[in-house]
Amino acid sequence: MAELIVKLKGRELRRVGITRAETVIGRDAVCDVVIDNDGVSRVHARVMYRSGFFTAFDSGSANGLYVN
Repeated sequence: MAELIVKLKGRELRRVGITRAETVIGRDAVCDVVIDNDGVSRVHARVMYRSGFFTAFDSGSANGLYVN
């Protein structure tokens, strides 16, 4: 299973298994991965699995998206 590693300032906060074709990340309670931090938008990003690859998409967040 693939994992999303949530980090803040280099410190690992948690790991979340990705089991769906689309995983929504953000501060809002309706998101699949909720991150309670003012630097995270309500709906910050999406991770999508298509054709054997994961791709991360920024959802128009104010602070951007960083991968790796």
